Amino acid sequence: MTDLLERKWALSFAQLDANRDGFADESDARTLGRLVADSYGHPEGSPGAGRVLDAFQNLWAAIAAGMDTDGDGRVTAEEFVAGMRTVLALESGYDTHFQAAVDPVLDLADSDGDGVVTLGEWRLFQQAYGTSPADADAIFELLDVNGDGELSRAELAAALRDFYTSSDPDRPGNHIYGRLS
Repeated sequence: MTDLLERKWALSFAQLDANRDGFADESDARTLGRLVADSYGHPEGSPGAGRVLDAFQNLWAAIAAGMDTDGDGRVTAEEFVAGMRTVLALESGYDTHFQAAVDPVLDLADSDGDGVVTLGEWRLFQQAYGTSPADADAIFELLDVNGDGELSRAELAAALRDFYTSSDPDRPGNHIYGRLS
């Protein structure tokens, strides 16, 4: 595995560790889900909020099942990175462990269900992760590989795959969660 992959996985862990206590756990997943639901204007208890929270609960369940090696109900950054190394060492690792989480994320980002993510929808999604509007705009431009002003499901799926699996420093998906330092 490369240093680039490990930096990306560390960034992914930092996004998941919503309360910044050095551990990811079920409450972090709920908090992050709540932030995403709030950014799209889904009030607590609404069907939209329920779908978002369910998606993050399912994501947490998958992470905990594969990465909580000591069974304490939380995942450290070290467990997360080690789990990523193990999962992605398998040829089918990404598809087996991540694809199920990708579709709900794409559904969340495409808030009006028209099959594409507009810049406005992208800003809302990135807002939940603390990304500034200027950075969200720059990332959107990088991910919009065909330059049509929208992110298709294919573009977003490719960017997510690149983020978690590619050691190529020039892949647009490297920046899906913010610019890497």
